[in-house]
Amino acid sequence: RVINVSSLAHHFTKMKFDDLNRDKTSYNDIDVYGQSKLANVIFTKELQRRYGEQGITSVSLHPGAVRTELERNLSIIKTIALKLSAPVKWYAYKSPWQGAQTNVYCCVEDKEKLQGGGYYADCKEAKASKEALKSDDWKKLWDLSEKMINDKIPNAFK
Repeated sequence: RVINVSSLAHHFTKMKFDDLNRDKTSYNDIDVYGQSKLANVIFTKELQRRYGEQGITSVSLHPGAVRTELERNLSIIKTIALKLSAPVKWYAYKSPWQGAQTNVYCCVEDKEKLQGGGYYADCKEAKASKEALKSDDWKKLWDLSEKMINDKIPNAFK
């Protein structure tokens, strides 16, 4: 069983295959975060496609908006804005315990009841973004990831 933590943020971006490391465009922390979470969903789907028949069940999940220190490395302006919205965050966001529930669910639920390649939120299957459903992108990300690893560690997949 493979469980990848993603985010609802994957719904608000696209994969930029020609510039995954942001060498060509300016860095935008929110966009990069969303793309990394989209990559988690895409990876999950390709892992399931490749290895599901061998007994692997791969799922991704959105834990919810959770009261964490995720924003600790944001720009000063974004940090101030988030600090000012702290009362809303405290009221509307999940506690860390609540945020862990979908992860725990995906870990302990009978494998046969989980949808391999599925995306989960609030302890049930949820709808992944249209971008995450592009099966050509699943293989593209997998192949690009292998290439990037092989560039750093020759023969890593031999």
